[in-house]
Amino acid sequence: MAAGNETPVGLPVFGLPGDDFYILHGLALCSLGLSIIASTFVLVYLLFFASNKPVRRRQIGERLVVYLAIYDLCFSISHSLDHSYMMATLSNPPDYICVPFAFLLHQFTMAQSLLVLFTSVNAMTMVVLNRKLDLGHNDWKLFLITLGVPASAGVVGVSVPYLGPSGSWNVNCLLGLYSYSENTLIAMSTSNHIRVCFYSDQSCGSEGLYK
Repeated sequence: MAAGNETPVGLPVFGLPGDDFYILHGLALCSLGLSIIASTFVLVYLLFFASNKPVRRRQIGERLVVYLAIYDLCFSISHSLDHSYMMATLSNPPDYICVPFAFLLHQFTMAQSLLVLFTSVNAMTMVVLNRKLDLGHNDWKLFLITLGVPASAGVVGVSVPYLGPSGSWNVNCLLGLYSYSENTLIAMSTSNHIRVCFYSDQSCGSEGLYK
């Protein structure tokens, strides 16, 4: 049993032996399942009931909601597979399974952060500056940033390699310059999102744009 609870590099599985393992993965699968249901509901409603227009011809606000729901659905499905594997086998997956799980988790976690950051910047640009951002044909510029940047960073993480098991799920190992760079990028996205929202709120309040 001890051998089955360790990765090839000796990383133990969190919570084994004991109940913490089942609590962690059980709660994770429940929350991810709810997220899958919610994202699916939003997508079905927006794609089939909200409007007859193709998504690419709708307003930017509605398109961003669709993109956010798609990213969240991809994250939830990939991460639920990760937790399901560990729940079924009671061990960390081998590298050839672990690395794709870690890559997908890294990809959609960072993509969501960048898309949320763009949403806040876009709101500030439209409300405060009264301008629209040029996203290119079919929003290709948006996809290039939100999907291309995480994918490039993920390829680097696989090549180094810094993507692998954590003992609780498959994610980037918390060691090395790569991890510090990635965590810094996500932290900057979050902090910039907060600052943009604060600035927009202050500007709207001072100029009366919500009236």
